[in-house]
Amino acid sequence: MTAWKPITDFPDYEVSNDGRVRFLDGKKFCRRLHRLIAKAFIPNPENKPTVNHVDGNRINNSLNNLEWATVAEQNLHKCRVLKKNIGETCPGAKLTAGAVVDIRNDKRGYGLIAKDHKVSKSTVGRVKQGIGWRHVH
Repeated sequence: MTAWKPITDFPDYEVSNDGRVRFLDGKKFCRRLHRLIAKAFIPNPENKPTVNHVDGNRINNSLNNLEWATVAEQNLHKCRVLKKNIGETCPGAKLTAGAVVDIRNDKRGYGLIAKDHKVSKSTVGRVKQGIGWRHVH
């Protein structure tokens, strides 16, 4: 059975648990549908910043295919589940998940951290900001 819920930031719009959106008047807006569905139907008690498509299919916005995730969780999912070349145990990755944790906890300057891990200072900055850690050179 299809369930509809109003979109918090757009009260004239509703999203369904099967991945559809409808509006109740003529206004238009541009948002990623999977985020709207997740915000309406999936609790996010850990305040994770991204929405992951479990099966890797970005077109499949049904509720059972969406989950809240961190950037690191997204990257590990791409590696382990979708077999993409990034993340902790993927060939070609310069940083492991453990190294990412070490970098985030290291209080020294970016230059020293970068030298120890054989990455650039900008990579250290991205890791510390939680932007991600794929394609590290």
